[in-house]
Amino acid sequence: MRKALTIALCIILALLFIFSTFACSAFTVNTEKDNASVVATVNGTDVTKSEFKDYMNFNYIAYKINDYTIPTDATELATFNENLFNDFVANLTYRCEAESLGLAPEDGSVEKSVQTMISGLREIYPDESDYAAFLAEYGLTPDTFTALATTELTTLAYVTAYQNNEGNDYSAVSNKACVTVDGVDVPMYILYYFVIADELNTYVNDGTYPESSDDLLTLFDTAITYVSNAQALVSYGEKQGYEITDDDISTYMSSVDEIFGYFGDSTMHSLFSTYYLTDDQITAARAFMGKAYYIQNKVTEDTVAAIDPSDRTLKKYYKDNIDNYDPSSASVYHILVTDKTVAKQLEEQAGGTGEGFMALYDQLKGSESVKEAAQYTDITKSSNFVQEFKDAIFDAKQGDVVGMVKTQYGYHLIYVYEKNDVAVPAFDDIKDQVKSDYIASVSDTLSTDALNKIYKTKTKKGDYRMLAEQQLINALEEKYNVKTHEKVAFR
Repeated sequence: MRKALTIALCIILALLFIFSTFACSAFTVNTEKDNASVVATVNGTDVTKSEFKDYMNFNYIAYKINDYTIPTDATELATFNENLFNDFVANLTYRCEAESLGLAPEDGSVEKSVQTMISGLREIYPDESDYAAFLAEYGLTPDTFTALATTELTTLAYVTAYQNNEGNDYSAVSNKACVTVDGVDVPMYILYYFVIADELNTYVNDGTYPESSDDLLTLFDTAITYVSNAQALVSYGEKQGYEITDDDISTYMSSVDEIFGYFGDSTMHSLFSTYYLTDDQITAARAFMGKAYYIQNKVTEDTVAAIDPSDRTLKKYYKDNIDNYDPSSASVYHILVTDKTVAKQLEEQAGGTGEGFMALYDQLKGSESVKEAAQYTDITKSSNFVQEFKDAIFDAKQGDVVGMVKTQYGYHLIYVYEKNDVAVPAFDDIKDQVKSDYIASVSDTLSTDALNKIYKTKTKKGDYRMLAEQQLINALEEKYNVKTHEKVAFR
């Protein structure tokens, strides 16, 4: 029995050895197949995993030369490599478009870039053996590194040639519908113009700007609503037969023009170019925004002009807001504390007289022992003070010291040193003023309601929430029938 077990163990060990040897051989074969697997197809040409690995190595080495940091965290590194893959496919797509337009790298530019890269790496590794050892970490020799750099920098040179070409057709991006409002398509260049205006206006007024792509895309979410409402206004204006002149547009675009002018032609040209906007599109977007502003204001004006309140309505408004028409006034000194016990002590120290209060006031003014010691002049019943404070003042007589007045801010000791009681004008005497005030009080609500009726449209948003460059690469990838297999690239 023992002999049988020994023989069995020998057979198992032999089989394990055979399997191990076979597995090593199979692994080598699978690696070769894996490197030959297709990670993308661009314009009918298959791109292998080996080519993508070359691109990754090229970028890792470039990061080393430029002293950039490659993430070490597993999740961040995975994201970094995924971005490299997207860039890799995008560059190949850009190259297809460049070649289709007959564009090519400038003579000698690739060779110069290769030598610059080699020189940069040799500055880090001046010793020949160190230089070779570093490249060996990426499976490269000095000669194969030169070949790799030449391949990658050639593609990048095609990308640069395309990006610097002024004759590129970006209509697939700029004319794409960002939103459809009651059947009317609004092109992306309108949205981009609104985003630029919003971004620069925020910077001028608040000193802030989008610090990331996500921050910028948040502006897109705001702008798409503005654009939708603007299109609804423009359509409404067309139905109403509004005639809007260039002067009208300039009037309503003056603030935007001023902001754009603040940054200067060169900066604005660069910014518009980032969104691939042509001069004609900029002009059209400006006119679109100006028309929307004009119509919005026209709707508001017409709504306000149509307000015709009855005497009954105005009398009720007059009664409900009687304090607004009371010309009585008062001037006071007050001491404010937060502790009830302290307030009672101060009231006793003041002794209920103006002289006693002012002696206490002079003692406490500027002291950290009280929350405030201040003078307020010409207070009216409509002044912006809490109601308990005003009630205490106007219930008092001139010369009174009023104590223990509790408000949301604490406890007040008040000296009413001047009081001017005046009768409230009768309704009939100030009817025009009451009417004006009433219209002002309801105009915002009525105008908003009128505009919201116009904004209530059948709206369908397009694929708008994307930076212009990504919109462009998506359009080109569709044009060149690009297919990607990212899982294959990272398996």
